[in-house]
Amino acid sequence: LASAQAPLRVLVRPFDADATAENYGLGLAAGVQRGLNSLEGVYVPPVGDGALLVGRLLSTETGLTSTVTSLFRADAIVSGALTATDSQLNVTLAFSGPMFPEPKQTSLTVSAVSSALVRETVETVLAELGVSVDSAVQARIDTIAAQAPSIYGMGPFGTAAARLGANVTA
Repeated sequence: LASAQAPLRVLVRPFDADATAENYGLGLAAGVQRGLNSLEGVYVPPVGDGALLVGRLLSTETGLTSTVTSLFRADAIVSGALTATDSQLNVTLAFSGPMFPEPKQTSLTVSAVSSALVRETVETVLAELGVSVDSAVQARIDTIAAQAPSIYGMGPFGTAAARLGANVTA
C-alpha cells in the first residue's frame, strides 16, 4: 500500500471461542490487530473499542455492520470463532463491511501454538484483504507472531491490549 493513499481501516473484533479455546479469543484478536498495525498504510483501532461499541449497539441496532463501519470508517470488519482439539485450533474468519458486500468466511486449522496461530491468521487476513507483503514486512509479521504469549497468557494479553477492564464479559 502506498503511503499517499488513505489507510486501509480494519476493525478486528474479539473471536468467539469455545470453552477449550477461550484464552485465545481476545488474545488472537489483539495479535491480529498488532500484526496488521505493523504494516504501513493499514490501521486497526484497539480491539476493545470495537468490542465495547458492538456490545452497546447489539440490543438496539438493526443495521449493526453499517453503523459500526460508519463510526470507525472501517473498510472491513474481521471477526470469527475458535474451537480447539488436543493439538489444533480450528479458526473460522468472518469478513464483512464495504470491502465484502457479501459477508465471507474462511477456515483454517493450525497447531495449538500461539505464535503459529497469530502468524497464520494474520497471513490469511492479509490474503483476504488483498494485501501483499514483501520479505521485510513478512519478517516483521513473523517477529510479532513469535512474541505471542503462551495459551495461558493470551487471555490477559488480549484484555490488556484491548484496554478492557478485568470484567470483560460485562
